Amino acid sequence: MLCKRRWCGWAFSPGDKSAQSFAFYGRHAQQQQQQQQQQQQQQQQQQQQQQQQQQQQQQQQQQQQQQQQQQQQQQQQQQQQQQIVEESPFAAALAV
Repeated sequence: MLCKRRWCGWAFSPGDKSAQSFAFYGRHAQQQQQQQQQQQQQQQQQQQQQQQQQQQQQQQQQQQQQQQQQQQQQQQQQQQQQQIVEESPFAAALAV
């Protein structure tokens, strides 16, 4: 039986060594295709990881902004407390 398919080991007579080598090359080509697919999957995973890292960085930036806002609020509260102390008649007694 002769096989006209591109990667078929039976393209030659079954006892021929070239048939075995041909079958080997056919399997080898399939392995290369699988490796390429795996590499593509890895690249996609890396892209996803990069996106996650970017999201994390954005979250960190947001947290930093929130912290800055909290610090500003604390500063405002401190300023208000100082004003209250200065305005109260007992400020001198408290300062001593």
